Amino acid sequence: MSEISVVAKATAKVDCEAALEAELRRVAKASRNEPGCLLYTLHRAKDDFRTFITFERWESREAFELHLKQSYVIASLSKIPELVSESPEIREFEPLADDPR
Repeated sequence: MSEISVVAKATAKVDCEAALEAELRRVAKASRNEPGCLLYTLHRAKDDFRTFITFERWESREAFELHLKQSYVIASLSKIPELVSESPEIREFEPLADDPR
């Protein structure tokens, strides 16, 4: 099993910034407690307060797939489309070298 990283980018509709941020914070907090979650952070673009990214590191693809089956993730994925101006971009990455720490 190989570690994977996931980066998700979402841009809120006008006047939905606070609601999207709250939803993303809720998911991030719960996700950090899942088995296999190594890191889950939420960021806002410095040049566009409507744009957010999450950066996630998972022990394995299986851990990430299990994450996607959690009831709170499924609920969030159905709620987020009404809060964003375009479909979120979700990309998976694999490490090219060991973490130097």
